[in-house]
Amino acid sequence: MSDDRLLILGLGNILMGDDGIGMHIINDLKKLNLPDSIDVIDGGTPGIDLIDMLSTYRNVILVDAIKYRGGDSSG
Repeated sequence: MSDDRLLILGLGNILMGDDGIGMHIINDLKKLNLPDSIDVIDGGTPGIDLIDMLSTYRNVILVDAIKYRGGDSSG
């Protein structure tokens, strides 16, 4: 496990409008001069196939969008 590394993983499909926000943010982050201890990866849409990669990190930030069709989202 990469205890000292952080994974920022963008998920989504850039062809599906808002669902591609994770990809856009990852592309912007890759342009920054981030510390070597931060891995920024475009995860696309593979879903469960990412489990092996995720299991090598203790700290993960997922960047994704969902379509919410509920009522009050304040809680």
